Amino acid sequence: MPPAQFAQLKENNDLAFGVPLDSAAWLSKMREQLDFNIKQLAYRARDGKLKDVRLKNGTLIVTPQASDVPSGAEELNEELTQMYPHVEVLDLLRDVHKWTGFADQFTHVRTGDAPHNITTMLA
Repeated sequence: MPPAQFAQLKENNDLAFGVPLDSAAWLSKMREQLDFNIKQLAYRARDGKLKDVRLKNGTLIVTPQASDVPSGAEELNEELTQMYPHVEVLDLLRDVHKWTGFADQFTHVRTGDAPHNITTMLA
């Protein structure tokens, strides 16, 4: 995105990040929501309204669930995992950059400068 377009969107408060630009307001809203959810959970647990969850002497007890994954699937997963090489994501990104130069397309949002250290940027 060209810097001028970014500046215009920012000025119009139209960056569409999905969260408010005011971090204090967002944190306040999240705290209120968390507080409500915790109180609702405590109420439901106290009154026995949660499936497989109960409060006993102030301790929340959750009944373990049986695995829905057949044992054969676990064995197949292990077999397939052994077939693929173990590759670190950073190593893969570095290789792709060497082949394509894709990391050169990134620029600093404020200065527009190219990255000084590709490895750090990819990490």
